[in-house]
Amino acid sequence: MCWLNGMKKTKILIILIALFFLICIPLSSAGNNHIKNICTKTLESKTSEKILTNKNYDNDSVIIICGGRGKGDPCQQVFENSANHAYKTFKSLSYSDEDITYLCSNISSNGVDSTDTIDNISNAITNWLSGRMNNDSNYFIFIIDHGDELTGRIKVSDGYIYPLDLKRWLDTVNCYKTGIILISSCYSGKFIPYLTNPKRIIMTDTDDSHKGFDNFYESIFQKAFFDELEKRVSYGKAWMAGDKSQDRVLHYIYIPGMKQYFKYKHSELYERFNTLRMWWFFYWMYWQIGFGLGNSLIDDNGDGIGHGTWRIDRLPINI
Repeated sequence: MCWLNGMKKTKILIILIALFFLICIPLSSAGNNHIKNICTKTLESKTSEKILTNKNYDNDSVIIICGGRGKGDPCQQVFENSANHAYKTFKSLSYSDEDITYLCSNISSNGVDSTDTIDNISNAITNWLSGRMNNDSNYFIFIIDHGDELTGRIKVSDGYIYPLDLKRWLDTVNCYKTGIILISSCYSGKFIPYLTNPKRIIMTDTDDSHKGFDNFYESIFQKAFFDELEKRVSYGKAWMAGDKSQDRVLHYIYIPGMKQYFKYKHSELYERFNTLRMWWFFYWMYWQIGFGLGNSLIDDNGDGIGHGTWRIDRLPINI
């Protein structure tokens, strides 16, 4: 009996020790190698925690950059509408004009401080923004523009800004808590490897090999993002709204548009598609492969990889 009691006590002791190690001592992890993820389930990084839960916009500074080719550019009005939406959103969040630097070729637009020249953009980041930062400060930079398929460079009033240019300027801003950069341009995912930093959250409305999309008035991703942010939600929730809108662009715009085209131009084929319920095939194909549309990305852990899938994502993303 004494021997059996001793065995029972030994087993209980082993179980207690095992529970101690499982509950009280976290398993070690080597960065993100154990999971390709922008933020883990346990919210290991401070930036992940901020983007998912933060709703406090105090001590923030904002830079809005509206690029483009100016008058004659068919996309210019879309860019300006998008930038104005961003400006109005931050004003609705109680930002003053002193907290916002707004650069655009159309200086008559409400809130614009100066034109979008290379020198003005550089100065806004390296002097104005850098001079406002402290250890408790955050910043948000929104850029909307054309993007180059080869380099990702964006077009401004007097030239081009390359990802490496933006990186150099941002690297001069040393003292801050969290920086968020949202880039809405074709092939904007090319910026992520250059701008990545553990203290920065990089959002792009598409990846490095696809074009972005607009609804003929604003950028699709950006509109949904700022519509959601106006509700005083976290930046993470706003990103999810933008991603949802972007990933459904074919579902809600292009397939309905294609149906209207067939209806009026090829009515017999349209009726045949309806009879055979072929439209569902196009919807299914979209959900499976995305049809090569832009894929919204986010990097909030400094790994230089834009995370996000062709389908509607929720944070945290487990890939």
